[in-house]
Amino acid sequence: IGLARVICNTEITACMSDCQLIVDASDSNISYCQSGSNFMRGAIKCNLTYCQSDSYLIGGSVEQSTISYCQAGQGLIFNSAKNCKIQDCHARVSGAWCFDGGTTRLGGIARELTESSVVERCLVAGGGGDSNVSLHFSGMAEKSATSTIRQCAFGAFNKGKNVFQHESKRITKEINFETTLENNVALDCHQGQSDPNGPDGKSLSAALFTQHYFEHTLDWDFKNVWQWNDAENQPELRVVGVDAEKSQHLKACIVTGK
Repeated sequence: IGLARVICNTEITACMSDCQLIVDASDSNISYCQSGSNFMRGAIKCNLTYCQSDSYLIGGSVEQSTISYCQAGQGLIFNSAKNCKIQDCHARVSGAWCFDGGTTRLGGIARELTESSVVERCLVAGGGGDSNVSLHFSGMAEKSATSTIRQCAFGAFNKGKNVFQHESKRITKEINFETTLENNVALDCHQGQSDPNGPDGKSLSAALFTQHYFEHTLDWDFKNVWQWNDAENQPELRVVGVDAEKSQHLKACIVTGK
């Protein structure tokens, strides 16, 4: 563990580790930090801002927390988000998945959203990766119960070995009547029924998947939060992790370990 196994009522700023930074956190503020592995396992009543992980930001579940301006290299939250607000985050979805066995279902933001969780202005896109078991992948979440997903986008996603999407949805697969889906989009290379307020989101061609559309139709902030990556033809966060804190002239600490 790079920094601490458990933190409570703590403020952590500008720390970097080549392994998992924290195991569990509660009632804490964590900002401008980054990890070369899963960032942490779980969080309760925490605020995470401008953080970066090469794997999952949350390797387990998160409750009653706010996650803003964060980037993850594989997925944002592996398991569930309960009563959380998740805004302006980017799941790059790369690397291989390895499970004990059986069919697995995941989402780019979380496996499950529950209890009035809100996800807004988030992007899921990437190279995918191989899985050792059958993995069914939904763009934002496999299941959404009494939650909201709005102004989000599912971009380019190259499915690896044993990774499937035909039984999942571009935004979210399982929803209940108290879930709100609003003004979401997906590249039309992914199969689905075009509906901005439906489980697949509105279909967009690559020609329409532009900064102008994100800025003027989805209301994304390209002055302060996002910028356009011409090479990948998709948005990306302007700064995350220690680079973000450097832009604000804060002092960083570096933690190494295995």
